[in-house]
Amino acid sequence: MHRLPHTDVTVAQRMQALRTAVPSYSFRLDFCTEQLEVNPTEVHEVSDLIVVQVLRLYARQSRLIDSGDAPGWARTFTKDGCFNSPSYPTPAAGTDELVAFAERFAASNASGSVSRHVITNVDVLPGSDDDHLVVHAYLQIVTTPRGELSRLVRLTTITDQLVRVSGSWQVAHRQVVRDDAAPSMAIAGDQA
Repeated sequence: MHRLPHTDVTVAQRMQALRTAVPSYSFRLDFCTEQLEVNPTEVHEVSDLIVVQVLRLYARQSRLIDSGDAPGWARTFTKDGCFNSPSYPTPAAGTDELVAFAERFAASNASGSVSRHVITNVDVLPGSDDDHLVVHAYLQIVTTPRGELSRLVRLTTITDQLVRVSGSWQVAHRQVVRDDAAPSMAIAGDQA
């Protein structure tokens, strides 16, 4: 259980904000102390079919960016999708910026190294409705210079807001957090 301290915001406002930020967690309010408890272990599950669809999306995304298919990778995001990572100076938002970002990534591999995106520990949570999901996962970037051993470049955590568009899942927002960065204290970490 995580206890959230009392603030000047009303209890009802805090509960609504948390339900919006983490819709799949259970909440319990202690009216005596006005402490709000969030229990992330009581998560409502999504169907196995949806989990497989998300895993396929991530496999496709990794293959597309690693193979240099910048437009294909950008199409895995919504038209106004956003990719935000502290590894890069600014977020990429919208199809044109996402394509340009993926093209820069491909150009950085033109030196003879092969990079691979490896996504693991995928945790798919329900979103605000049946057409929205929140997904947490680990993302490793591994590079292999030609003729040399592979090495881990970065280990990160991603939090994605997925939206179902015409029957397929797309990334509306991706927030990347590097393991070598200072941790964030924001309770709304699920709202990347």
